Amino acid sequence: LEDDVLMALDAEEPSIRHAGAYTLAGACWCQSGGPGGNTLLPAPAEDLLERLKDLAMEWLPKLLADEDAEVLAAATVLVAATARLHAAAALPFSGFAGFADRFASLVATGTIPARTVLLAAYHFASAAAGADEPIPSGARLAAAVSIRAVDKACDIPETAERAMAAILCRKAANEGEVKASLGKLVSSGLEGKPAQALNDYALKRLKAIAQQSGNPESAWDFF
Repeated sequence: LEDDVLMALDAEEPSIRHAGAYTLAGACWCQSGGPGGNTLLPAPAEDLLERLKDLAMEWLPKLLADEDAEVLAAATVLVAATARLHAAAALPFSGFAGFADRFASLVATGTIPARTVLLAAYHFASAAAGADEPIPSGARLAAAVSIRAVDKACDIPETAERAMAAILCRKAANEGEVKASLGKLVSSGLEGKPAQALNDYALKRLKAIAQQSGNPESAWDFF
C-alpha cells in the first residue's frame, strides 16, 4: 500500500492511476464482509483497516475529479468498495458526503460505461443499507440511475433496476412499499428534471424494482 499503490495513485500516466485505484478498490473489497459477515481474506489488523480507509477517503475526491475516463471508472468502483469496507467495519458514512454528489453525476453521464457505474451505485447503496446508514446524496443517486437507465446506450436494464431497488428498499418490498419509498425520496428535496426523471422511470418499473429488492449480492462483478 505505502509503496506500489500510493505511487500508482499519484502517477502522471492515467493507466497507472487507473491501476492504483482498482488495486485499492480490490483490497478494500476483499477485506469487507458479505451477507453473513464472511470476508474474502482474513480480517485485517486494525492498522491495515484504518490505512485502507484513510487512503481511500483521501484519494477519492482527487480520483473522482480526474480528467481521464478510465481513472473515473476506477474511482466509481473505489467508491463502492470503500462503502463496503465502511459497512464491514461499522464506520459512519458521513465522510462520503463531500463527494457523493460528484459520484452521482458520474453515474448519470455517459463518460463511464453504464455497467460500471450502475454496479457501483448498486453496491454503494447496498452497503449503506446493510450498515443501516443513510445513503449520502441518495435522492441524487436515484435520479442519476434513472437518467442513465433510459439512455439508449444502456443495454442492462436489470442492473439499473437492482441499483434502484438498493436505493429505495432496505429489505424485500412489494410494489406499494416501493412506491411509498419513491414518494418519500422525491419529496426529500429533489426537484425539476431530476425528480421528473426519477418518477418517470421508477413508476413504470415498480414490479421489476420490487422483484430486485431484498436480495443483496456481495460478489465482485466489475469485470
